Amino acid sequence: MGLEDKLTLLIAGGALFISVVSLYFSTLHKPAGAVLNLVERTFSPSTIRLADRKQISPQMRHLVYTLSNTGSRTLFIRSVCLLRGPNALGYYHSYEPFHVVKTNHIEPFVLPKDEVRMLQIDHTTDYLNGGLIDKEKNHKELISVEVIGANGHRYLVVHDISRLGSTGPEIHDPIWDGVTLGRPVRENGYV
Repeated sequence: MGLEDKLTLLIAGGALFISVVSLYFSTLHKPAGAVLNLVERTFSPSTIRLADRKQISPQMRHLVYTLSNTGSRTLFIRSVCLLRGPNALGYYHSYEPFHVVKTNHIEPFVLPKDEVRMLQIDHTTDYLNGGLIDKEKNHKELISVEVIGANGHRYLVVHDISRLGSTGPEIHDPIWDGVTLGRPVRENGYV
């Protein structure tokens, strides 16, 4: 076998390898992917009328997020909630309990690939009052989005908003960066 024959076989083998890899990524490999971005944070007064006709006006915080399906599979968004807890990992990655803060309800929905959905999370800012939540022990505030991929894997997108006060942080702060879907999880750990 001469040099030309070896070169021909090498080129043909390379082309076959590239074809097989291309076929795998175009038909078999369908990764799930999503990005959660905090877009806006605003405040407004809220009036609550009590039984004795007194009114109290706790402040409401409105958080606006976008959830983008960047993968090649449809995603089912099972729940969106605000958590208060001892760490920034979220409830699937921790043995310690988290408190679910009362917010407006977001119905579960399907997010097809290459689509973006806006999520608005509204809650009163006085949810720590009354001593129900120990803010020293539960110092992390998280937005938690539970996602189930079309491949059956469960994901948890967790955005730590503990430093998100009534003013700041600046627009260049990492809190405004997107949080990705990451790896699939099972209760108390990764798959």
